[in-house]
Amino acid sequence: MLVPLIFGSCGTPVQMQSKAKVLPSECSSMMAPVRGELMGEAAAPLRIVALGSSSTFGEGASSRSSNYPARLQSLLDRAWGKGHAQVFNKGVNGDTLQHMVARLDRDVYALRPNVVLWQTGTNDAIKKADPQQFRRQLRSEIDKLHGHGVSVILLDSQYLRPEQRPHNYEVFQQAVWDVAAESNTPLLPRYRIMERLLVSGQYRTQDLMSADGLHLNDFSYECLATYASGMLAPLFSARLAQRP
Repeated sequence: MLVPLIFGSCGTPVQMQSKAKVLPSECSSMMAPVRGELMGEAAAPLRIVALGSSSTFGEGASSRSSNYPARLQSLLDRAWGKGHAQVFNKGVNGDTLQHMVARLDRDVYALRPNVVLWQTGTNDAIKKADPQQFRRQLRSEIDKLHGHGVSVILLDSQYLRPEQRPHNYEVFQQAVWDVAAESNTPLLPRYRIMERLLVSGQYRTQDLMSADGLHLNDFSYECLATYASGMLAPLFSARLAQRP
């Protein structure tokens, strides 16, 4: 019998032996399992679109196989068996929410996904977008995805030191959190996880970030993929239960 990965673990065995990762309880409670209607035949792979900007594309990773969508594909294959999931990386460096919305038809709906992992907010803060417009547009597009039977997981921004943060950075984080709560959308709270790990002293910035200090490194991308795989587990269980 295939057994899903242990939710909350991340990193290679060597890394885990050297550093015990403790997930803050408030972060665990925010990462509710994904449930919803399963679009498509039960025998078909679960189709997952990772939509976002550079954090989804994998800026800072050592290779394309080390970004979080690629690692998620690998983890799901290991947990549930190959052929049960197909992960599409639709991250574009520098994209704001408006850029992502403009390519939803091509990069999301055309792929007929069951799940969209949507990472957004950082570039909107950097480019001084209107936070209220951002919030309204994100909520509207999530409602549309839900209306098409697509489950959504929101992924917020990386934690940055106060001196690194662009204007309104926290406002955009709050907007993502509020939209997740209002639309009953599971949230993978990257910001708060990283904040607690750094503030607690469990990790240093260079342990979680690439050399540019803005993007994640291989270890953090592995963590994101592992957390996401745990959130997706109920969908896989339901999917497999439908198969003869």
